Amino acid sequence: MPCLYYGDEECLDGLRDPFNRAAFTPSGSGLHNYYKRLAEIRNNEPCMCSGCLSVKALSPDVILLTRELDGDKICCIVNRSDAAFPLPFSDAVPLLNGFADILPAVSAEIYKFT
Repeated sequence: MPCLYYGDEECLDGLRDPFNRAAFTPSGSGLHNYYKRLAEIRNNEPCMCSGCLSVKALSPDVILLTRELDGDKICCIVNRSDAAFPLPFSDAVPLLNGFADILPAVSAEIYKFT
């Protein structure tokens, strides 16, 4: 199960976790906002918590993770290549970065099917 350890969203070093991270005030920028948005998507989409998961490699550098529950469908595509990747569907709404037709190089997006 993926998880965030206290301070990861602020890119704090861990070293001898879990006893060396002092209290901090979130900056509200950068990676913090990205993790916050990911959590909002997860909390607002029931299929992200208990839906069936399928994983498919679309290329050696692009992976598609799909979760479905009671007719709802969410996909996450991760592109680790140095080239843009055309999306294999057109009936989905981007929820994370707004990438609608092409997934840029070294990026990820989450889509909700309508």
